[in-house]
Amino acid sequence: MVHPQNSLLPCFSHQVNFPDRSFESQRQHLIDEQLHEHKNATGSWAIVEKDTRKIAGAIMLCQLLDEHHVPTQDIEVGWYLKPSVYLEPSVWGKGYATEPGRTIVDYGFSKLHLSVIYAVVKPEYYASIRVTERLGMKPLGLTTKYYGIELLLFQQTASDKIEKIENK
Repeated sequence: MVHPQNSLLPCFSHQVNFPDRSFESQRQHLIDEQLHEHKNATGSWAIVEKDTRKIAGAIMLCQLLDEHHVPTQDIEVGWYLKPSVYLEPSVWGKGYATEPGRTIVDYGFSKLHLSVIYAVVKPEYYASIRVTERLGMKPLGLTTKYYGIELLLFQQTASDKIEKIENK
């Protein structure tokens, strides 16, 4: 199981493929992106297995990209699990996405003072839909506003989070 306080290690693992750009242009794009993320305190972190200390995936808090892949003002929480994690039934339901997701959402609200955090999920990714539910995110329906494809949109507001804590 992932222990959030010990499992979120900064990492910048972006996959860039701009065939119309030179290697130097792509390198500069990555540097600029990392500096931007550092400036606004968003980015991606490794999800590390507590027992083995192996990287199981990544969690991110970053700007959503519009249909032209231009950053919007909307911030999303997202996750990626390595195939060795999500294809292995013995590790399903162990919190590899949910625990770090909760930590990152809390960070977004408490440290970055965000008013809303979104998640976008392909409709066929049922496990990710369940993660958004466990994070307490509200479904808003289908959208084509981000990434140029049809996605399910979820949101959680800071007031939703406070209300949830007060009702415990």
